[in-house]
Amino acid sequence: CDASTAGCSWCRQLNIPCVGYGQQRYIFKDEGRRLKRRHREFFSPANVADTTSAAQVGVVRAPPSNELARLAQAFVSQISLSIDIGHQLAGNFGGFLLEVPRRIGTNEALDAAADTLITAHTRYCIGQLNPNTETLVKHSRALNALRRYLNDPAKARSSETLCSVMLLSICE
Repeated sequence: CDASTAGCSWCRQLNIPCVGYGQQRYIFKDEGRRLKRRHREFFSPANVADTTSAAQVGVVRAPPSNELARLAQAFVSQISLSIDIGHQLAGNFGGFLLEVPRRIGTNEALDAAADTLITAHTRYCIGQLNPNTETLVKHSRALNALRRYLNDPAKARSSETLCSVMLLSICE
């Protein structure tokens, strides 16, 4: 805050009331437990089927016949709203994850990042917080694929490449 009388320049630029120098505007709280208690009935398996359509998350209806189909199916199962609220990927990291399954197979970096996230999240959900060799190998492959895509000017600007960066940041 620059202590201007009509509000500091930052607050004027953002068009918000100035609270003064050294005052915290936002406080971030972990609301996970409170929300889980408050909305327990919403996250019950019976209600989840009604609120999440197959088209929303790109559910694979046929048995997976190849590696990409298996990856898409595993990703859909990991972002499912039926998972405990503390472990929900889409609920905790953003709705963009609901779009990932239909983009699997279009970008090698995205495929590798999705595979890494699935492996790491599966371990996290069962209480194994430290990565094992499989997770580290997949993470290394994903980083190498991402590096190759970022070195290609055309592929570096694609939404799938950006999404792979986001998926790998969730793994971190």
